[in-house]
Amino acid sequence: MIKENKASLQSNEQNPIDPTIIADIDYEKISLTTSPILHQSSRFIYVIDGIGKIKIDNNVFEIKKNCLISIVPWEITEITEVIKPLKIYVLKYSFDLFNRNLFNINNNESRTVLISKTVLNQSISYEQVSLINTFKKAFELTRSQETIPKNIINSLFFSYILEIGASHALYFESNTVYETTDKKNILSYIYNHSDKKITLDELSKIFFMSNSNISRYINSETNLTFFELLNEIRVKKAVELLIHTDITTSEIASFLGYFDKSHFIKNFKNIINENPNEYRKRYKENNNFSNNIYSSIINYIYKNSGSNITLNEISDMFNTSPIQINKNLKILIGKTFNEFLNYVRINKASKLILSTDESITNIAFEVGYNTVKTFYRNFIKIKNITPREFKNTIEIDYIKENDDEKY
Repeated sequence: MIKENKASLQSNEQNPIDPTIIADIDYEKISLTTSPILHQSSRFIYVIDGIGKIKIDNNVFEIKKNCLISIVPWEITEITEVIKPLKIYVLKYSFDLFNRNLFNINNNESRTVLISKTVLNQSISYEQVSLINTFKKAFELTRSQETIPKNIINSLFFSYILEIGASHALYFESNTVYETTDKKNILSYIYNHSDKKITLDELSKIFFMSNSNISRYINSETNLTFFELLNEIRVKKAVELLIHTDITTSEIASFLGYFDKSHFIKNFKNIINENPNEYRKRYKENNNFSNNIYSSIINYIYKNSGSNITLNEISDMFNTSPIQINKNLKILIGKTFNEFLNYVRINKASKLILSTDESITNIAFEVGYNTVKTFYRNFIKIKNITPREFKNTIEIDYIKENDDEKY
């Protein structure tokens, strides 16, 4: 059944004034029920006072004084009942960035996983009395942004978000009611698999619905088509990579699931009204927060992919465990160390195949492979075509992609 009241799509920026600030907070009063809202960024909502009910996707929860609500990307919320006017703080933040830095600074891995899973899977916790002070400090921070260095602002915001997430997790741990709520609906599935070549046919098989019914459901919830929604998600993830890493636009396009760079640039411009390189130049962070260990690891792998680098070598170099490296790379770019390394090597090889007359054997060694057989296996796995077939069929498209630098 199609909803008559479609969810409006909220902005994908944590801070609408400066996207390099990782969070933003506001104070709101709600006296009436609201229309459905589809959220592109995560948020914590703290109820200062009031009584009502909130619908998150298809689940309805009671909300009251001192309760905390956790919303993650591509969930739909609606205030369905207001018994006593609600006074709330709304703290918007980047879920991917929070996860990446959470694994970076926390040595207690089981605790880290619990916080991450609770924020993702549990919508509401109660009796969070002490958090009022945390939200007040975050709110006061926004009033002082012009006088405090950006890296300090981001570090403080992260500490507040971590404190809120930990308190949320502690509620379920101490009440022994921690259960993973299945939020893997169609929209969140698309979000979590947006870097793959997902199709309506694939969704149809997974959710046991026809293509047309899935399309109607997506449109009824978001007012977007399947491909419009997919591009909105991919562009939001691209913004994170542009601001927090040095990966090229071509590589970002590939990581996000685009056929080529030109398609990525066109979709980015349609949504952001600016090409990716201009956006990066304007918003690239110059503070220590963005230069955290995992941004450094990504940049190191990218720049040294032609060498015989290993996960253990990276682990020793950056003084962090191989498990945490893979977890954080998966959060940020959707790939483990080996998957990312092979992706970078094969994409660099693709450019050499199309732009030089070098033999495929020489190219295989140049991009970092020790055997031609391993190079072929990974090339076919990533490109679904042999290197020789790639050269014969993609050359014309490569020339066109170079022309798209003008976007």
